[in-house]
Amino acid sequence: MDRRTIRSRQLLRDSLVTWMLEKEYEAISVQDITDRADLGRATFYLHYKDKDDLLLSMLEALYDELVDRIETQCTLHNFSVPPIQYVFEHAAENKDLYKVVLSGAGKTALLTRTRDYMVTLLVKSMKELDNAPQIPLEVTAVYLAGAQMHLIGWWLEKEMPYSIHEMVNMYQGLTMYGVMAMLGLTEPLWKEADAFKWGAISQSAATDNGAVL
Repeated sequence: MDRRTIRSRQLLRDSLVTWMLEKEYEAISVQDITDRADLGRATFYLHYKDKDDLLLSMLEALYDELVDRIETQCTLHNFSVPPIQYVFEHAAENKDLYKVVLSGAGKTALLTRTRDYMVTLLVKSMKELDNAPQIPLEVTAVYLAGAQMHLIGWWLEKEMPYSIHEMVNMYQGLTMYGVMAMLGLTEPLWKEADAFKWGAISQSAATDNGAVL
């Protein structure tokens, strides 16, 4: 792909993201996108069929970049960092794009792709651990994917009030030990009741169970 094509596509993507931060996706026209990108309509149609095609390409690029990052670390056998940390880091680096995607247009498509990818990861992990799941893996994947997407969406909307490290620890606390334990309504599953401190969960998870989704 030549530099001119790369530049044109980036300008169109940036234009769509900016518009989506200002008004509903349905109200955005191709003309709006090209005007803000300072490109002609002919250039737009040279690269995309319509604005849905542009949005889909953005989602594909976002998804592929995230998956590549996670799989690269897995290939390097870097299991000290849970995959969810890469998701939060990626969201922070692409804040505006995640905001518009998770708040409306494209949300279902991204959630579906995330769920399907998590099913693949879970099946692979369960086979390696040789454990028998208590509930269907797809149900678990849908639950985790939904929790991740909504939590990230809230975090970005609130202008990231907690650090990535804190969000990862809280997410792991909720997924590993449950909401009731995190609210202090039931006895936690760890040995010492005061073990939940910032960082304690991720450290114990890396030591005992490996990376947590």
